[in-house]
Amino acid sequence: MKTRNSIALAVSLISLLVLTSCSSLTNSSTESMLNMDTTTGSQADDPETANQADGEMASQLEIGGTTLAEIYDRVYPGVVTIWTYSDVGDSDNTRPLGQGSGFVVDTDGHILTNQHVIEGASAIEVDFPSGLKSWAELIATDPNSDLAVLKVDIPQEGLFPLPLGDSDQVRVGDFVIAVGNPFNYEGTMTLGIVSSKGRTLESVNPAPGGSYFSAGDLIQTDAAINPGNSGGPLINLDGEVIGVNRAISTESFSAAGNPVNSG
Repeated sequence: MKTRNSIALAVSLISLLVLTSCSSLTNSSTESMLNMDTTTGSQADDPETANQADGEMASQLEIGGTTLAEIYDRVYPGVVTIWTYSDVGDSDNTRPLGQGSGFVVDTDGHILTNQHVIEGASAIEVDFPSGLKSWAELIATDPNSDLAVLKVDIPQEGLFPLPLGDSDQVRVGDFVIAVGNPFNYEGTMTLGIVSSKGRTLESVNPAPGGSYFSAGDLIQTDAAINPGNSGGPLINLDGEVIGVNRAISTESFSAAGNPVNSG
């Protein structure tokens, strides 16, 4: 279950500008209303009819005229799973160092993820929802924003870039969607709101004295984010990326000792 002390943080894309300039948001995402069909009293009296109506209600959930399922269908093909390895040999016993998420940003094969997802890796594998797998080249990292740019060499028809939005236009209370691969549950979507803006967090850039420089302009959301979500996109209701999911603050832990904010 989600704890009240859990906070998810996403890196604000407006401070990144890693590969491309962000396009402006339309007002539809911030002014949208939550619309659901409701059952009549007579239907609610019949449990079977009520259950059927509840299922239809969930499937017809609309925000700003677009269902969550439609947004997911547009975004999901562009979200990837990232596996890191310290050494890759001919042995079938090669085990990954770690796993995270990322997303496609253009048809040239560039993938955006967190730097901490690929840190220490000698080999990086990118798995696409289509089942395609590819080794990736590390192009660049930014320790201040905890970002890394990868590149894969696959045909353009296998790439589904996600459009970038303008995180400066995001408002507290806006609905947002996180898509990623928590605990290797590939293609997981969670829904929440922007809880706050302008948060700060330690970067992965070492500072003199053994500490780390701070990263600012972070978006706080209550959308459930867990280990494995790192590097995945935070999406607005126009299907545009407005952040990169980076970290959670929680007082709950799994049996394995991993931080967790949802069950």
